[in-house]
This record gives sequence, C-alpha cells and structure tokens, in this order.
Amino acid sequence: MRYSLILLFLLSVSVVVAQDQQLYADRVEVRGGRNRSGTVTEYDYGRQVTIEDRGGRVSTIPWRRIVRVHFGLDREELMRRDDPTAEAQDVTAAPDRGWRHQLTTTMGLSRSPLPFNQFGGRGQLNVGAGAAYHYVRPVGRVLVGVGGGAEVMSPRNDERVLLLTGLAEYQFGDGRLRPLVRLLTGANLPLGHPDLRLSGRSLGYVAHPALGVALLPPRGRWGTLLFDVGYRFTQVEFRTENQNLELVSRRINYRRLIFTIGTRF
Repeated sequence: MRYSLILLFLLSVSVVVAQDQQLYADRVEVRGGRNRSGTVTEYDYGRQVTIEDRGGRVSTIPWRRIVRVHFGLDREELMRRDDPTAEAQDVTAAPDRGWRHQLTTTMGLSRSPLPFNQFGGRGQLNVGAGAAYHYVRPVGRVLVGVGGGAEVMSPRNDERVLLLTGLAEYQFGDGRLRPLVRLLTGANLPLGHPDLRLSGRSLGYVAHPALGVALLPPRGRWGTLLFDVGYRFTQVEFRTENQNLELVSRRINYRRLIFTIGTRF
C-alpha cells in the first residue's frame, strides 16, 4: 500500500509538471510563414532566433522574417495568438527586406598645407561638411553597400566634390550598442564655381577608414543610429586656366578628420 501511494504521488507530480510545461511556452511570430511555439534556445538580436517545439523539432528563423518574439505565454494567450483576427490586430514591426537605407552627415577638419592661392593660405584651418546616401545589406556578419553624396571641402574657398562610394562594415557583439569598424572607398569628381572655372576634370579617389558604434532600436522597432570618427583621404584632380590664360593641371590631396552621424532604416 505504501509503495502504491508513493507511485501515485510521483505520477501526480509528473502530470502537474507536464501540464505546467504545456501551459507556458515561448512564441515566435513569423512573417509570411507558420508561427512557432515552444522554447527559445537561442536569441541572437538582429540575426536569428532558434526555437524548439514540444516534439523536439528545432527551427532557426532569420531576423528579417521575425515579426516579434513572446516569452512565457500561457495557453489562453497562445490560443488568442493563433486566432487570425487577433493576429491582424498586431502592430507591424520592421519592414521585411534585406536591403536598408542609410543616411549620413559628416563634418571634416583639415589644415591646408598649400601656399597662399585660390585654395587658401598655409596652415589654414578648413571645416567642411557633407551628406551621403547608401543602399546597404548584411552579408553574414559584414554589411556592404553602395551610394553617393556631396561634400564641401572648404566653405571659405567653395571647394566641392561629388562622391560615388561603396562601404563595408563589421559590427562586434550582439547587443543593442555595437562597436564597429567601417571602410568607405570610391571616386570623386570636383565641381567648379565662378572663381574657379574648370576646363577639365578627372576622377580622384576617396578612402575613409573609421571606428564607431551602432545603436540598434528596441526590440520590435526599427531605425539604427550610427556614430563614428575616422580619417578621410581624398585626391582631387582638375584643369583650369591661370591669369595668363595658360592651362594648368592641379592635383590636391586632402587629409581630414571626419565625424559622422547617421541613421539606417
């Protein structure tokens, strides 16, 4: 009799535990596919989520297909989530696309090494600004993109260039605040102005390594903030006429400290 009571007690405990495990579960809502319920075994913010259902099947879902993740939902909440009418009332999260838009603005500091002429005096401090747009997407852990922009190299001398650039970026860690390294390279084309009439121009190069941080949005939202500082090397080539109407070719190398702030969405 005593063994029968012990066996009955153990059986009751196992039933209660099993019911408790079924009452509560994690849930991953999937865009354009079947939602998963079970236990989240890996949550890699911004990359993927792995969930194991009660039957032992493991699913790894890429972040771009995830609408949202719920932890520890009870049975009634799971049933409500399975209701199509309730599903339609949920707020839409980040857009389902691999490509993203990136908008950045820059401020550049440099000191001109040229002797006094139309480009500025020796040791002159130049404070320039620029704006750029890139179309980017992740390829594994590396983010790549292509785009263009415009820069005012020196407002005092009205030196301006157009840019066509590509970028590669690597982010460290999986939290919301991620250190990053970025390399931006490409070509530039100088622009003239009333005091600098160009008779010809050539494509020059741009190289810009930088260190910074990316601040990812809270879960379920979108829009990343970017901050970085780097050093930009720019070579500008053009042809113009001097006061004697002689054709002069010029090649100017800029080396500037660049501060960047931007957003990616």
